[in-house]
Amino acid sequence: MLLFIPIICLAQKNECKYINPDKVKWSDYKGKPDYNKKKTDALTATSYQFSIASDTLGTHFVKAEIGILFCRGSSWVKSSQIAEKTLWERLLDHERLHLKLQMINAKKFKKQLLAIRSLDNINLNKLISDFSAADHQQSDLYDSETNHGRNEQAQKKWKTRIEKDYKNLKSVKLIGE
Repeated sequence: MLLFIPIICLAQKNECKYINPDKVKWSDYKGKPDYNKKKTDALTATSYQFSIASDTLGTHFVKAEIGILFCRGSSWVKSSQIAEKTLWERLLDHERLHLKLQMINAKKFKKQLLAIRSLDNINLNKLISDFSAADHQQSDLYDSETNHGRNEQAQKKWKTRIEKDYKNLKSVKLIGE
């Protein structure tokens, strides 16, 4: 059995572990805020973990384990700049949804990998790179459309969509769930 275990980590010496997105608290954000990011009040840093195996003949994937790990030491919030309590709560919800969105994308990617019926001409590193790029692109779109959680109506639309997708993919498990 051929086994690939690439791990992409955003920060070294950083506590990265699975965390239930609904349980994330501001106290989990231990990183130093980046005040150069003017529009960003908080950042949820993550890393991906992969364990992928093919059958003994190398014809298809028989295992695809993916994890989205929350990295406390790289996640930050500009707490001193957020005075309004409702914005503070909405921003935390926004950050939790970032994590859920990544988990949705990882679950879809896992299903995509396991649906591949021939590994001929498959470049796993490219698949992972493309997944990562698409995941980041969707996260950027989420931030753009919601103005980083400040646009309440857009935030509600995204929340409805993300929660629905998350519920629909509940049966697809990620590492740590």
